[in-house]
Amino acid sequence: MRILLVNDDGIDAVGMKVLVDALAGAGELHIAAPVAERSGAAMAVTLGRLVMVEERDFEGVESAYAVDGTPVDCVKIALRSLLSDKPDLLISGINHGSNLGINVHYSGTVAAAIEGASQGIPGIAVSVPRHGPSDFKGAAKFVARMVEKIKERPLPAAAILNINFPVVDKSPPRGVRLTRQCPAGIAESHAVEKNDEGGRGFRLYGKIDCVGTGDRMDNTAVKAGYISITPLTVDLTDNNAFAATELYRFDNLIPEADT
Repeated sequence: MRILLVNDDGIDAVGMKVLVDALAGAGELHIAAPVAERSGAAMAVTLGRLVMVEERDFEGVESAYAVDGTPVDCVKIALRSLLSDKPDLLISGINHGSNLGINVHYSGTVAAAIEGASQGIPGIAVSVPRHGPSDFKGAAKFVARMVEKIKERPLPAAAILNINFPVVDKSPPRGVRLTRQCPAGIAESHAVEKNDEGGRGFRLYGKIDCVGTGDRMDNTAVKAGYISITPLTVDLTDNNAFAATELYRFDNLIPEADT
């Protein structure tokens, strides 16, 4: 199995190293990751300037590239220019910080998996809530075992699995739940600060404010100590709104031609 590894924390992030170690023997590993942290980049791509790429030595992989761009840049460049053969699987992470609820729309980690899926490569986005060694190692072992399952029963070509781990210390997670993305907003605020020149700026703070209930919501499952696995899709079409919108008489809104 050929696996492309991406993240948004940067190629030198602990999560990448731990993941590579856990995947030893799982297949042919390749890395294309940002040269520096690009958290919150979402589906952003770099336009109007060169995106520089540096080949790196990285033990345990066939090839590794540090990309001076976003996670989506990494995937695009890897698939079109860096890899000679198409990967069978894309793994994004292991990310420091959960990607639950509406955060999937901001996440560079999830975006990398979405970009791969849009090009026919199934993807896994993996996130842990803290920066502790036990969090990363446990998540990495889980992913490695999941890869073996995927070898036995491959994912659909456009599949995206968003995996979030609970806070763990000495005890393992309580189990695994297949979940839905919480229909969440973010309880957020801005702190007003001034820079050295006296200019006014705003620093964003916030946390997920899950409005859904039930143990099948991603945020609820993680809070309860379970690993959350949420299947996502590239297609954002709202079928309910599609049906409701058909009731409008749009033809009446078309302006007449100027005479």
